Amino acid sequence: FDAQQISYTVDTIIGPENAVLQGKVDNYMAKPDILLDINSKNLNLDYLAALGAAIPPNGKKVKTEAKINKPGKSRTAIADSLPAGLHAHGTIKIDKALYKKLIINNFILPYELKDGVLTIQGMAAKTAGGQVKSNMRLDLRKPDPAYKGDLQMEAVRIETLGSGLGQNIANMINGQLKTNIDFDGIGFEPDKIKKTLNSKASYALLDGRIGKSQMTEKIASIVGLPELKTIAFKDLSGNVKVKKGKIVLSSVLHNDDFSVSTTEGAVDMSGKMNMPVLIRISAAMSKRMKGGGVSKFLADEQGNINLHIKVRGPYDHPQVSLDEKSVKKQAQKAVKKRAIQEIEKALNKNGSDKNAPAVQLLKGLFGQ
Repeated sequence: FDAQQISYTVDTIIGPENAVLQGKVDNYMAKPDILLDINSKNLNLDYLAALGAAIPPNGKKVKTEAKINKPGKSRTAIADSLPAGLHAHGTIKIDKALYKKLIINNFILPYELKDGVLTIQGMAAKTAGGQVKSNMRLDLRKPDPAYKGDLQMEAVRIETLGSGLGQNIANMINGQLKTNIDFDGIGFEPDKIKKTLNSKASYALLDGRIGKSQMTEKIASIVGLPELKTIAFKDLSGNVKVKKGKIVLSSVLHNDDFSVSTTEGAVDMSGKMNMPVLIRISAAMSKRMKGGGVSKFLADEQGNINLHIKVRGPYDHPQVSLDEKSVKKQAQKAVKKRAIQEIEKALNKNGSDKNAPAVQLLKGLFGQ
């Protein structure tokens, strides 16, 4: 070190964990400019987090509540507690990290803190069989930090990701995920997130399966197809919007025998759903429908069936029902069409003219 700069390399060993901190501090007596790079071959992030939580500063326990900005009390921005003119930047690189049960490889995170704004540009990692990338900007100059960013996932196995984070979703859904997410908001408290979080996402899930649930069982029962209790698919894609505590999604699922889609389906932050669902069933599969009286009226000329269904209520206790208005409209249309066909068939047998006034009158009665 000299009067202008301190350079350092620190080999840090905490139990089985090892990391090298390397960099320099320019102008450390006035406005510090800090370069800090962190490199490690292997890190168990859970071990370090638990260790940090177990060691209070100065050996004395502190009440966490005292550090939380409470409503009605004076609130300060994080940036106000930083040294004036602080500039910190660098890159964190970890060859292999363990977080909960999730293995993360080739983790890299370039960062910069300048003028009270933290920027992460070009974060990347490999995990759950795929690639994750992200950028983020966090403004620390206000009591409730404002954030904005994006996240991309490519070829990530969603069930492996969920399992690694402690969520057993493999029985609910699995597949290879590709997604692009843009998000912004203010504050990290739950109430703030509900009110301010905005997000847009597009996604595609390939070669997957939706597991048995109360929702799929009820849909299978209404449609008359036990095969819908668990749904294998070639692709499931769509988009999601989050605004003011409300999630709006549109999606379509395809396999060889049927497709399932929803447009402008809504889910609030408490998990309550209001989703219109359209199920298109192939002619081959429609023949296997139980209680096939419905299919007689809803099948098109090729034998394919469109069923409109409403899904409401919480996910764990969904209310699933036929959209009676849509079904009635389809059935009326089918009955009219069948009636016209029978009239024309009878006229052909009798050799009557299809364009005769009486024939046109009969067609008019059925809206044809």
